[in-house]
Amino acid sequence: MLQYQHSYIEPVKGKFDAWFTMHAGELINIELKLDKNSLAFLLTDHPMTWRAVVLEETRFSVLKDAVDHRNKLINDSVWPKMEAKGIGHEASIEVAKIEEILGPATTQNLKNLTQFIIDSSGKNIESISTCIANLRQALLHLYPSRDFVRPPKRLVMSTNNAAD
Repeated sequence: MLQYQHSYIEPVKGKFDAWFTMHAGELINIELKLDKNSLAFLLTDHPMTWRAVVLEETRFSVLKDAVDHRNKLINDSVWPKMEAKGIGHEASIEVAKIEEILGPATTQNLKNLTQFIIDSSGKNIESISTCIANLRQALLHLYPSRDFVRPPKRLVMSTNNAAD
């Protein structure tokens, strides 16, 4: 998600036409499926950590589905409608004309999906980072003699920048 945020969201974040100018990327081919039973040991002493891990799986899935849905909408509906009107990918066109070509339903769907993706990506990265840190602390508490991998500094640094 960090790469997606950097490549697709950051270039358009805060722009009035982000809903249209944010590029469609490839589908996110990541299936995040946790074996919840293998984490059941957390339920005894750290039930909130277990719940947070399960919640992060759901959050990631919802965001991934929104990105994939938006990409499909762009590729299967938006650009075919634009090209049918003779408008290419690099053409300069007024927003009102784009909305007219796409129609109200497609326009609103695209705006809603784009705004959800922009708003959720930073929050998602931040909550994943917090969840990883909390999970690591729970594991250290349960297994103090074991070493556990620290989250990459890049993830921690990126979440600090995402709040700016």
